[in-house]
Amino acid sequence: MREGRHLLRNCLAAAGLVVMLAIAAVSAASATEFITNGGLLCALTKSGRCESSTGAYTGWSLTSGSSWYDDDVLKTNSMGCANPSTVTIVQSFAIPGNLPYTLSFKVLQQQWPDPGNTVWNLGYAKATVYYYSNTSQTNLIGSDTTGNVTGTSRGNWMTKTMGKTTPSGCVSAKVEIYAYSLQSNSYYGFTNVDDVSLTGCIPIAITSHPASVVKDVGQTATFSVSVTGEAPVYQWEKKPSGGSFAAISGANNSTYTTGALGLADSGCQYRCKVTNSCTTAYSNAATLTVINPTVVSSIAQAKRLANATVVRLPEKPVSARTSSAYWIEDSNPPSGIKVNSTAYPAAGSRVAVTGTLNTTSGERSIDPLTETWGTSGDPIDPFFMVSKSLGGSRLGDYVDAVDSAWGPHNVGLFVKMCGVVTNIGPDYYYVDDGAGLKDGTTTGTEENVGVRILASPGGLAKGNWATLTGISSTFASGGKFVRAIVQPGCTVPSAGLAVTAASSAICSGQSTAVNVAASETDVSYQLRKSPGNAVIGSPLTGTGGAISLPTGSLTASTTFNVLAMRIVGGCSVQLSQTATVTVNALPNAGLAVGATQSMIDVGESTSITVAGSQAGVNYQLRRNSDNSNVGGPVTGTGATISLPTGTMGTAGTYGFNVLATNASGCSQQLTQTVSITVGKLGTLTGYVRNARAEGVGGATVSVVGTSYTATTDASGYFTLSNVVAGTYSVTASAATYQSHTWERVAVLANTTSSAPTYYLPHNWSKIGWHIQKDNTNRLSEDFFIPIHNAGKTCQMVKCMGVFGKAGTAANDCPGSFSVGRTNNVDGVGDIQAYNEAWAAGVSPADEAWFVYYGTHKPVVGTGGLRRLMQLNPKINVWEVTNEWDAHYDWQSDFFLAMMDLAEADGFRIAAFGFSAGTPSLNTSYKFPGDTRTELENVARVCARAKAHGGHMLALHEYAYGGTLQSEYTAHPNALVGRYRPLHDYLKAYDDPSKGYVGADCPMIITECVGDCSAGDQAVTCDMAWYDQNLVRQDSYVLGVATWNIGWECDLTSAFLEMSNYICKDSCP
Repeated sequence: MREGRHLLRNCLAAAGLVVMLAIAAVSAASATEFITNGGLLCALTKSGRCESSTGAYTGWSLTSGSSWYDDDVLKTNSMGCANPSTVTIVQSFAIPGNLPYTLSFKVLQQQWPDPGNTVWNLGYAKATVYYYSNTSQTNLIGSDTTGNVTGTSRGNWMTKTMGKTTPSGCVSAKVEIYAYSLQSNSYYGFTNVDDVSLTGCIPIAITSHPASVVKDVGQTATFSVSVTGEAPVYQWEKKPSGGSFAAISGANNSTYTTGALGLADSGCQYRCKVTNSCTTAYSNAATLTVINPTVVSSIAQAKRLANATVVRLPEKPVSARTSSAYWIEDSNPPSGIKVNSTAYPAAGSRVAVTGTLNTTSGERSIDPLTETWGTSGDPIDPFFMVSKSLGGSRLGDYVDAVDSAWGPHNVGLFVKMCGVVTNIGPDYYYVDDGAGLKDGTTTGTEENVGVRILASPGGLAKGNWATLTGISSTFASGGKFVRAIVQPGCTVPSAGLAVTAASSAICSGQSTAVNVAASETDVSYQLRKSPGNAVIGSPLTGTGGAISLPTGSLTASTTFNVLAMRIVGGCSVQLSQTATVTVNALPNAGLAVGATQSMIDVGESTSITVAGSQAGVNYQLRRNSDNSNVGGPVTGTGATISLPTGTMGTAGTYGFNVLATNASGCSQQLTQTVSITVGKLGTLTGYVRNARAEGVGGATVSVVGTSYTATTDASGYFTLSNVVAGTYSVTASAATYQSHTWERVAVLANTTSSAPTYYLPHNWSKIGWHIQKDNTNRLSEDFFIPIHNAGKTCQMVKCMGVFGKAGTAANDCPGSFSVGRTNNVDGVGDIQAYNEAWAAGVSPADEAWFVYYGTHKPVVGTGGLRRLMQLNPKINVWEVTNEWDAHYDWQSDFFLAMMDLAEADGFRIAAFGFSAGTPSLNTSYKFPGDTRTELENVARVCARAKAHGGHMLALHEYAYGGTLQSEYTAHPNALVGRYRPLHDYLKAYDDPSKGYVGADCPMIITECVGDCSAGDQAVTCDMAWYDQNLVRQDSYVLGVATWNIGWECDLTSAFLEMSNYICKDSCP
């Protein structure tokens, strides 16, 4: 399948690769390999070493990355390369549903220089198969992926295999191959992908089955089968009469021809078993009939043979036909015979017949095994006969004479006679030419005179003169065979069948069926309305027994008739009987339905009212949820009636309907329904935002344990209407975000209540950086850009004095969350702690004013912290203090004032900035001199932060002298994980005086690390453990800043490892 095999090289600075294929039509019988040119690419990380030009690789489409491929050649791209780069190739093709397949490809990781710093294992490849229900690939119905695949060792190929099955309804698929590699300092990673293959076994489907055949002794029979599917293997099987199927040795083609046949082979069945690597299919069985016919030249000779003899007649002309048979005739000697066939040939057609002789009511016939049609000729002229000549005398040993025979045998001949119509039956009539023949039968009480004509009398009446043609025939009467003439043409169906209604009376809107008894198998029956004969539904074919014709929904009493039509010949007749269905009226469904009270308290009851009730009609109250009855029926009076609900014991909204039933037993639900609210209703509104305070549109807000849901608009605003008053847990969720639930949210009756604003973190890693210095080489190239290219954001960029890094994050990784802090503010001084202000007796509110505006009250200055906020709009939240573990009464009042000041200008703050191990979790501990406990003071601030403004709580977590994991394992929630018991306390804190319920505002962990000297990968993996086992489980934590990018414990060299973790969500 692969001609001109090439190694596709994507030589990029930190390269990633994806390839797309044009849709290639694949027939159901094509080869198993769906991929064209599976040799793919190398992704190389090296500045200025990028593939270029426009030489698209055969069979693939490149959707990102470079587009020049060649063997072992690197081309220089003057525009340079991104680090990391992604390259994507895609190939599309037709493929059926429910097809098991195997996708495989080879991956190799290498680096340059080699050996050197380990960057090879930071790259990976990934394959994804997308399934579509159309060839244009606009309707995606599913996908499967290998996930990220990294080679097991440097410089060695590894094969990745994925076995899946295409979903039902699949028409086409797209394979996407993605390769990714990185550059770190002067070391360049390679990701090589090669030998992409998708193979599947196309199942066998049999499109043409072998046909049953009739063969003479000594002949051979050939059976054939046609299939679709890959690499079919054929095995013909034979089943002797009374035996079982067994394989025929050597019969392994799509056709099979027997050897010379004998009578013992008659009745054998043949089928073909067709297999391939994934399916086994059997054809239908074909029956072989082997005959040794008696060959005669004339019909007269054939008639002299015994019943069950297989006879073969040469080509003879057709004299006449009916719906179930035709007759062939010899002219010398004149003789005719019936052929029991539905072929319905035109008179004059020529046919050679081989079949089995039979006798019915004195008439010989052939049950054909083969009919070979020749060229049509002129129609045969009838023999004119008088009535007493019809039938004739005995012929040979197997043909009896008719009663009172006169003249030679002529049953089966095409004849003509004339006479007077003497009697009329439903599907026959009698004609007498003056001979006065009597066959011993009667019509009604009247004795029949003349010859029975087997045909519909049409418009004939007694006394009419009739000239007719037909086949001389017989029927049995009183132990003898008597004369008859079968008129050619379509045999009119029997009109005398019983027609009845399954239900003679129904309610308006209901349906029933009209039954026809003893239907004929070769007749179709069409239900019609009388008068007008409007057709109802589709015709049904008779079964030999009773059939039912649906009436459809009826709104008025209706009389039905049935038209019977012969399938062969097309003649029809309306059945004599009709059926009438009486349709009773329904109660009036349009009555007004109301309630004496639509809103009640729990434990109360009310009544549902029906205005203008109909006298004599019963009205039953029911629950909408399941139509279960409430109480008993109430009889209408002609005026308004009341249906009691009974005591309503559970809060909620309940729907009721009313079923009306009249004296005819006809029921109908009244159109109007009523809802009763038990417990008063209210409205809940609020906002769903992200950590940056941007509205999250399309988020779902749901009340836990109820059916109340709402979707946010573009600003993140939602409204939940008609909520039963009460206290609930309310959850907000959105794509790519972690869901968060506010508990104890109150909905007040007859008013609009507000939920606390949601600040949702994304559902990927919450780990970011604490940055103290401007000189952060490759912060964008190794950290921000790879995260952005992976479709993610950084959930914590803490800028300690270097506020421009927030702008870098906004530009290179849009959507990232930035926190700002400074130790000093011009004109204010150190703002990490306020011991001097406290000692000097400065009020917390006055100090907050001074820090914020840079001036003392009441002057609104142009400096202070406010000026920093205005100059740095990319900072989302400002951390105001740093690890001041003192004077919590004063601190809490300071932060309450600071929140008011910042919020008035649209800014947000993060309060406290606790050091690791603070505040005290002892619920009774007060800082010396304070009147409130440390926890109460924290809760006062956090309750206000939760209530409005988007403020939050900042704290630090460190594992001094060890890893975060080891510290947490040894002392859970002491230094590491301490935020959790703090959150539990805050969640339960209420301040009724201000209407605050809970103080569980969002948290940010603005400094966090274990042993920062352990090395880049060790620190990264320790932070990954903290991320996955702690903070990502807690939706109230918005982000974590890894300490430190700065002069102390600098982790600048870990940018690449950390971004790789965030992108791949795994640590090597």
